[in-house]
Amino acid sequence: PNTKYIRLGNFANLVMDKFFSKESSEIIECLNVLKEDFKQYPIEYAACEDLNAANDFQQYINNAQIQFNNIKNVVENSFVSDTININVKTATLEPAFLNKRYGIQGRLDILQSISKNKGISKIIELKSGGTPFPDDGISIKPNHQAQLFLYYQLISVINDLDFQEISKKTKGFILYSKVNTHNLRNNEIYLKKVQEILNLRNE
Repeated sequence: PNTKYIRLGNFANLVMDKFFSKESSEIIECLNVLKEDFKQYPIEYAACEDLNAANDFQQYINNAQIQFNNIKNVVENSFVSDTININVKTATLEPAFLNKRYGIQGRLDILQSISKNKGISKIIELKSGGTPFPDDGISIKPNHQAQLFLYYQLISVINDLDFQEISKKTKGFILYSKVNTHNLRNNEIYLKKVQEILNLRNE
């Protein structure tokens, strides 16, 4: 599928890439990132039927600016807060994993991996779409929670964590870049939900 939502999600990922590779004196601007995205996917943009009308395309630009502003704010302010504490210089962008024990493979958006003896690892999964409705500023969509919990399992294997240690040594967040506040939302893993997710996957 090739829709405006797919295009906006790809754009949001590119914005995150830009802020992670940013030099200290570099200024990242939304319009320049949009231009780069257009250059990378010219055919996809040209073939995107729900962006053909001028007003639809203008709305897309407006939405892209919102995504840009929110991601910029999270990286420059939320990430450096004591509660999140993610260093863009040492965190890994889009690491890929394959785990045979749980039959899980995936590509994380951001991982700050720290050995269990030295601190807490952080998982960030970027979502450019909407939050749960109605939005209480805390909740995570069920499918996003399931994805996050599977990533908890992956990181527990890498860091040699018992299940009881996962929530103490790993914090996972969904980053909702569409909303202007409460972008980062955390869910701690619990056994019953993990069992439900794995059982559903194995059906």
